Amino acid sequence: MHREVTVNLARLLAAEKEPAKRTMIERQLQRAKGNAERAGPYVRWLLALAHVWQIGQALERSRWFTLAGGVLVIAGSVLFFTATSGPTYVPALIPQVTAAPSTTAPPTAVIPHRSPVPSVTP
Repeated sequence: MHREVTVNLARLLAAEKEPAKRTMIERQLQRAKGNAERAGPYVRWLLALAHVWQIGQALERSRWFTLAGGVLVIAGSVLFFTATSGPTYVPALIPQVTAAPSTTAPPTAVIPHRSPVPSVTP
């Protein structure tokens, strides 16, 4: 804004022929230049502050997205472990140990390092 005022006053000064009006426009031009010099640091400070505010907002947004990502990871792991947990299956190659002997099969003796004796049926 200060630059626009300064440019307009400079154009008026160049076009003006009357000495009284020229003097008045020169004073206004000097005043506008002084205002522009005084406002410059404040404008730069305001722009820097706005930039810092934008960075802060971006960090805040990234924190929320990180939290949402963590919640999704936790929910996914709970879902995975819930879906994969279930009854424990015993492989078919490991025999089940029973407390009572079987009543249908005759007892056989097992000798270490020897095969069991086959039962003879008449």
